[in-house]
Amino acid sequence: MEADALQVATDAGELDAAAGDVETALQELRGAVSKLQTDARALSSSESQAGKHIPRAAPSTAEIFGAVIKANATISSALTTTNGSIDQVNADVAAAYRYAVEAYGAGSCGVAAEPPVPNPHIS
Repeated sequence: MEADALQVATDAGELDAAAGDVETALQELRGAVSKLQTDARALSSSESQAGKHIPRAAPSTAEIFGAVIKANATISSALTTTNGSIDQVNADVAAAYRYAVEAYGAGSCGVAAEPPVPNPHIS
């Protein structure tokens, strides 16, 4: 039983590390989206001053801002999904810990380990 409880704690720690990786990736993505918005504003300003002489292959500012809106919606959806998964794992870990405490109490295994700290949501 102790090995199972330790495995649950290890799994929770791995989730915490993975959530940190996702949060880092999202921060990098947000930075890229922010830079794209800044560049699109600069392009829009340049277009106004230059009489809209832009290369044929270049996306329009409307297309750029549309891509930004879509990227932000995708980020929001990924956050919702990831945080839902974190909630589920936290619930599973809490249930496993309760089972371990019950097993410790039923036998002569000593005192149950400290409960793991729930993984926080990412933002």
